[in-house]
Formats: sequence, structure tokens, C-alpha cells
Amino acid sequence: MKQNRLSMICLAVCAAGMLSGCTPNENPAQNSEYLLTDAMTAAETTADADITTESAAETEATITLKQKKTTAPKESETTTETKADTTKAPNTTKAAVTTAEPESTEAAETTTTEAPPPRYDEDDLQYLAMQYYSSRHNWIPQFIDVDKVEGDTVTLHLYDLIDGHTSTAEWYYVSKQTGKGKNFLEEEVDLTEKPKAQWRPNVPERNLLPKDASCGIIYLGNPGVMGAYSPINAAYREYFSLEGYVDLYPYIANMPEENYAETNGGSELYLIIPRDEDAHVVVNAYDDNNKMLGRIYSSYTGAPFLLRCNRSEVMTDQMIKITDNAGEYEEFSVFISGRDGKPKTDSARAVILEPEK
Repeated sequence: MKQNRLSMICLAVCAAGMLSGCTPNENPAQNSEYLLTDAMTAAETTADADITTESAAETEATITLKQKKTTAPKESETTTETKADTTKAPNTTKAAVTTAEPESTEAAETTTTEAPPPRYDEDDLQYLAMQYYSSRHNWIPQFIDVDKVEGDTVTLHLYDLIDGHTSTAEWYYVSKQTGKGKNFLEEEVDLTEKPKAQWRPNVPERNLLPKDASCGIIYLGNPGVMGAYSPINAAYREYFSLEGYVDLYPYIANMPEENYAETNGGSELYLIIPRDEDAHVVVNAYDDNNKMLGRIYSSYTGAPFLLRCNRSEVMTDQMIKITDNAGEYEEFSVFISGRDGKPKTDSARAVILEPEK
């Protein structure tokens, strides 16, 4: 490049010398100086233009090289990152799926296994206690109270009022969490158990009753002094057999003690058959002044029962209440008429049935 520049300068000088003779100027030397200066300026301008062109070319080449250097790593990095992302994505997805499924399974198993036990409030426990006791004793206590609550334990008092005094049927000490606990005798109880199956004999006499009847009543006479009732009591068994009642009503031979009730000094014996086999029955005793003494019989089901009552022919000493499955109830008394000596009631829905002897 430098040699080319010198050659161009020399050519410029020669040209200037040749032109000097043709230039009208009084001072040749001055003219030569001007010509030489002009030639050198032109040469330098040309050289500078070449240099500028060369620099521009170099600059362009440098920029191109830099762009290549700058772009190449980015493309490489982008490719690398893309590959990395592509590689990582399956791993991440696979890990997420593998982790998520066991967690869901464990969560479901934990929920099933660690479900809290059922809780019972005081009203629930009172209802369950009455049902539990009644189905096992064929007796529905008149009252039930929450005596006290200590932490998780609820104390329940089941009782009746007889002659103005409290007659306790049972005490239960049970958990609000489980409904289980103990009774007064330290026996294990579970109020959540199903009601115990009750004595439910086949009673054909129900078919003889009108649809609107509350019960059927059969007078069994006056057996005299018989002692405490029991299905194995020899005196009762003999009486039922001699009078033919066992043949007429076979179930009477196996009637449980829970299905027997009597007033103080009662002499008349009745067989009472509720029409609704799911009826609830209550019998209350009264004194000579017609004051209620208390409950003497309570039945969880409408099974037939024996009632010995009326120590006097002048007045009754009992009141029977039968509530059927529809919620309708009937209250009445039974007695022997002083006119004809036949059994009577003070209710049209309580039907007298004559023994078929």
C-alpha cells in the first residue's frame, strides 16, 4: 500500500512540472511551488480516500467477525439451553407424576384410617339411653336427666316417680365420643347397639279387633293368692292350665316377667293385647283417693301383657295408656261391672273379647 502511494506522488509531481510551462505566471518558481503543493495535496487526498476505504473495509470485516463471534456463542447457548430444557422437562414431569400419585394415595388412606369417631351430644345420648334400656328391660322410664358432665363422660339418670318418690331405673356413665361406658353395676354398655329383640309372639286375637281399636281385653278371672308372677311359677301354670287358657292362648305359658304388672292388692287378672304390635304401653297405679302413685308397667313393644289390678269393686286403681305407631293414643281403665259381673272399660276403642271356652 505504501509503494502505491509513493508512485502516485511522483506521477503527480511530474505532471505538475509539465504543466508549469503552460501556466501564465510571472514567477515560475512560485508557480512550481504551487503546483507541487497542489499535486501533493491531491495525492494525499487520494491516499486518505484509499485509507478511508481500506479502514472502512477493515471496519466492516471487523464488525462482521465480531458479529459472527457474538452470534455464535448465543446460538450455541440457545441450543444448549434448549437441549437442557428438553432434557430437564421429561425428568421434571416424570418426578412430578411419580411424587403426586403416592401423595394422593397416602392422603386418601390417612383420611380413611384417621377419621374421627362419631360424637354424640347430650340429647343424642339421652335418646340412645332410653332406647337401649327399654329394649332390654321392656320398660320405658318416665324420666331421664343429664346428671353431670366431666370431660368426655356424661352421667345419665333414668328413673320413675312412684308415690312421690324417685325410683331409679338405671345410671349410665358414657363417652360423648363413642356412646360406650358402664352402668351402675360397672357392667359394660354400648348405647349405640341396636335395640335388643323383644318377645313378639304370634297373637291371632289381633285379627278379631276392628281397625280403629286400640286393644283387646280378655278377663282371666280372680286367681287368688298366687305369689310373684313368673312363667315358671307353678301356681300360675296350674291355674292357666286348669282354666284352659294355655290351650286358647299358647303364648301365655311363656310370657316373660317383664310383661306382667300388678297394683297393690289387685285381684282381677286381665290379658291385654295392643292391636299395634309396635305400640308403646304405660300403666299407672292410683290410690283410693285417685292420686297417681306411679308407673307399674311400661312396654317398649305392643306385645300382650298380664295386668292384675282393682283391689276394690267400687273403684279402679289403674290407668292404661296405649300409643300406636301413628302417634295416636288411648287412655282407659278396666274393671268388673257391679251390675252383671262382666268386664268393662271406659273407652269405646278398648274392645272386650270373651274367652272361647
